[in-house]
Amino acid sequence: MRSRKFYLDSLIHLKKDLADIRTELSSFDWDDEEEEIVLTAKAVSNVLSKAVIGDFTIEQLEEWADIIEVRNDIVYEELHDALIKEVISHLSNPDLFGKIDNLKLQNWIDKL
Repeated sequence: MRSRKFYLDSLIHLKKDLADIRTELSSFDWDDEEEEIVLTAKAVSNVLSKAVIGDFTIEQLEEWADIIEVRNDIVYEELHDALIKEVISHLSNPDLFGKIDNLKLQNWIDKL
């Protein structure tokens, strides 16, 4: 069995199918903070860039952000904490913050 950190890394870099990642992560204790992983601005920018070129759909980005937003074992890069929180929050709550499009994604990429 692979480690929690492996699946967290797969999640933040969107390396595998989200359903598979969600399933694998559900097999670990929810509140174990010993294996925290840092979500960096570069990782967020890379995932957003892949969506802009069509590798991921907006719906996949929303699901990705939704999974990240509720995890206690993912912390945000300190230098870009506020911007990463904004991106994750907006992506995971499109009904609250409005529709996500490539222009918005590109604006975030430019800031990250």
